Amino acid sequence: MFAKNLSAITPFFSEKAFLCYSQAIRDAFKRFDKDGSGTLSHAEVRQLVKECGAFKGANLDEMASELISSADRNNDGAISLDEFLKVCS
Repeated sequence: MFAKNLSAITPFFSEKAFLCYSQAIRDAFKRFDKDGSGTLSHAEVRQLVKECGAFKGANLDEMASELISSADRNNDGAISLDEFLKVCS
């Protein structure tokens, strides 16, 4: 009986978890969008990489450029919130 009821509410929890994750990603984006432009510039992505700490010893400028080129779908040289969400999901 419990398992049957649990399966009925599982989609709610999955949706709730996704919404929490999505909000956390949006919050991270806003944190690094220092100028409030709605995009992450090369300098902002570089700072993100630096603070992440996962790329110790890497050339931060090269890493930022690689991240932008892989996420930047409209080729404007920056990462929009939508592009950021797609990369993080």
